[in-house]
Amino acid sequence: MRHRSRSVNRIGTFIGYEWWADMSHESRVVYTYPYSFVMSQIDDIKNGLGRQNPCSQIHQYSSAFPVFYPKGWDTVRERWVQYQDDDFWRAVTNLPFPSLPSVNYTEALAKLYADAAGSMPLSANLVVNAVEFASVKTLIPQACQIARKILKAGLKRKSLKEMANGHLLYSFGVAPLITDIKAILNVRQNVKKRIAELQRRSNRTVRLSSRTGQTVSNLPDSWVFAPSSSARRLECEGEWRIQSSGCVSADVTSFFVSDASSQMKLWSSALGLSSPLSSIWELIPFSFVADWLLPIGAQFERVESKLKMHETVRSHSLSNFTYSHKHICWIDAQGTNVSTAVPSWNGLRFNVPTVFFTAYNRSQGIPENSWEPAPSGWSLKRTALSVSLLIQKKL
Repeated sequence: MRHRSRSVNRIGTFIGYEWWADMSHESRVVYTYPYSFVMSQIDDIKNGLGRQNPCSQIHQYSSAFPVFYPKGWDTVRERWVQYQDDDFWRAVTNLPFPSLPSVNYTEALAKLYADAAGSMPLSANLVVNAVEFASVKTLIPQACQIARKILKAGLKRKSLKEMANGHLLYSFGVAPLITDIKAILNVRQNVKKRIAELQRRSNRTVRLSSRTGQTVSNLPDSWVFAPSSSARRLECEGEWRIQSSGCVSADVTSFFVSDASSQMKLWSSALGLSSPLSSIWELIPFSFVADWLLPIGAQFERVESKLKMHETVRSHSLSNFTYSHKHICWIDAQGTNVSTAVPSWNGLRFNVPTVFFTAYNRSQGIPENSWEPAPSGWSLKRTALSVSLLIQKKL
């Protein structure tokens, strides 16, 4: 086990002013205080496997937190007081530490297994494209008709519906058509590259990795500065913004022969001919909306993989699994002072400097994951499509 910890040492300055009740005498107190907090920490189990070593690492940082308390009457000490502190972090033991969310490795594992089996990524779904190309002759007239209606109606309720129709027409008609045409033109090159890649791997052990998608979550948090103080107890609340991602890796040994059978499977996978369940699901109107809530399409892909409909290598094996997850976090918080000793300080608000925190962990083995793939996260594009659908149906 290798352990390394690095701390940041700081020196803060406190300035306090006090006056008697009649303001006839002033005293000034100045003192400095050294303190430190852990900035980074690494635990690494050295077992000769290089990047496969189980390890954990954290890194955190925040700039200084200056606070100023104006002149107020201290009812406990019966005198006027005024305090200035150039870094209030010394009043807490450590920087705030978020509760980290779990990472779903289901889709990453499925992609790793599929890659090891020699599956060919989908380039263009020929079945779906054939249906879409049949509607090309109506696509341009519809677009022209929508444009004329918008120009004629102006910015009215009716034109709003036409804008929604135009947005949907572009998103599910024009844009996919352009993408599919480019993909069809590149199918031959993609298949050729995949064959060369599988031939390089054949009869060798290579390290393959598959990454999860990045998820973003918000987590409310709270903590207290100087909890025992009757004058300067600062209660803070904020919300962590957390970006999470993961990776699964394994040693893969495979045997591939570029014959008619394997090439036919590669072409079928590239053109979607070996994905009947996924093709049928994609042809169902508004199936993409269902996938936003329940990833049915992803389940169909998993079933097709279980049936080995995309497997092209003669044999393969996986060993030495490792999985890792990384979290990038930051929080902006607001602090409210709670003071029983100085009533005028009660309710003072302070902006807490942004706290940055990253955590990385790598372990050996296959990660625990649920059978159900997690629904994909929301996005600005998805929000726009949802608004257009609602306008189209309601107006």
